Amino acid sequence: MSCHGEWPAQLAIRPVSADALHAAERRLADLAAVQTPRGEREGDDDDRLRRIEAKLELWAAWLADPPMAPPGRLPIQLSLRGAVVPVTAGPADATALGLTLADWLPLTVWLPGRVIATAEGRHAFAFDPLPPALSDALDRLVFRWHRRALAESRRQLP
Repeated sequence: MSCHGEWPAQLAIRPVSADALHAAERRLADLAAVQTPRGEREGDDDDRLRRIEAKLELWAAWLADPPMAPPGRLPIQLSLRGAVVPVTAGPADATALGLTLADWLPLTVWLPGRVIATAEGRHAFAFDPLPPALSDALDRLVFRWHRRALAESRRQLP
């Protein structure tokens, strides 16, 4: 499964430490808690508390490490294995993909990998093997974004 859309993203030559991978996992899980549609929430007090905690954790992470300048929105195809991004996203020898996950929170998650091909003005970026929990969180993110894109396309039909 993959999703297509325009998100703030960038490629960079930078190491992605174990701490950064753990932070990415936490941020993806928190974002999932915040973005879960109302119909899929349990609606109990624990669920509401988890959503509030997730929002606070995301904002605290942003305050602790605010971005210098948010990257521009780029057309991206994202999957669990990697991403296809325009060459303007960064160099062909990049070692990390930075994704800003929500318009309302300019917090970047860095995922390690490498550019495996460049053609027609686009880089194919393959993720390095990710820890299982981060892989699961990324899979849920791709699924949510894919489902959201399908819902939007259905709304635009006459």
